[in-house]
Amino acid sequence: MNRIFFLIAFAIIFVSGSMAYSQVSQNKNTSSFGAKVLVGISNQTDYEESIGLILSYSIGAVYTHQINNSFSLQVEGLYSVKGSELDSYNGFYFNYFDVPILVKLSLSSSLKNKVNLYVGIQPSLFLNGTVKFEGNKYDAHNVTSPDFAIPFGVDFQLGNNIYIELRYNLGLTSIAKDSDIKNTSLLGGFTFYFN
Repeated sequence: MNRIFFLIAFAIIFVSGSMAYSQVSQNKNTSSFGAKVLVGISNQTDYEESIGLILSYSIGAVYTHQINNSFSLQVEGLYSVKGSELDSYNGFYFNYFDVPILVKLSLSSSLKNKVNLYVGIQPSLFLNGTVKFEGNKYDAHNVTSPDFAIPFGVDFQLGNNIYIELRYNLGLTSIAKDSDIKNTSLLGGFTFYFN
């Protein structure tokens, strides 16, 4: 079931990206299609206690539609690694397909060197994962999918096609049915637009 959902989501993003690229070639001022890489730290927490940090990353595609000089809508399709680690013998390592849907507010009226604040919703499909217990690795089961988070952050335009950003993903859903533990992550990285 998860694989079918993943394939459908991937097809939707691919078709949307193709349409976006087609629209971009017709109207270069309103839509952009690009690639995104984010690296940072991930944790799993119930917001009172946390398990421990691991290196996290996200990589994928991004589509941005400029609504006006102040607002834009951004949709991303990202392969992401999330989890936590208690020590070198115990930890959780999960792979997700994230679809952040963001509303961006530009803090500058210039189309160059923009600074944007953004917030949105992020549904995530659990792909697979590993649980490490006392040094032994096991496949992760009974992981909640889809997972939901609120991503928010800031990005800054460095040149015509390059943005750098800092993002925090605040987990909303528990990673398992009998748990209050949620995924969180702090990420930094860049986006390169092809147009």
